[in-house]
Amino acid sequence: MRIFGASRTRLATTRLPYLCAVLLVSSGMLAQSEPSAPPGNNPPSNAGAPLTLTLQDALQRARVNSPEFRAALTELGLAHEDKVQGRAALLPGVNYDNSFIYTEGNNSRSNTPAFIANNGVHEYISQGNVHPRRSRRSRKHARRLPPEAWSSP
Repeated sequence: MRIFGASRTRLATTRLPYLCAVLLVSSGMLAQSEPSAPPGNNPPSNAGAPLTLTLQDALQRARVNSPEFRAALTELGLAHEDKVQGRAALLPGVNYDNSFIYTEGNNSRSNTPAFIANNGVHEYISQGNVHPRRSRRSRKHARRLPPEAWSSP
């Protein structure tokens, strides 16, 4: 069995580079082919007509293509998440755990005692914990927040 596994591994390691090369070349060939347009859906081409650009189109293109605008949107999103996480850090922590331990009895009606490993045949355990997470850091952060940060999520 070991000889079969070793030859199988050797076979896979010698053929794997060739397989990867074939897949790479074939994917490049597929990328070079031009897509064919479906018949009947060809719009009339106005080669001589100039491109008209409205203000709304220009603004939309600027929003899509401007790296400065994208950076500003990213900064806006980060500031919003900082506010949300800062407000959440001041909330108390809540933990809840619910479980059950199911043990089958021996179904005997005799008067002999039976050992049950748990507190009963069916044991249900629920535990909840609410505790404040007030640290020096969260109090300091709360003092820095402006009042409008508390108004809406």
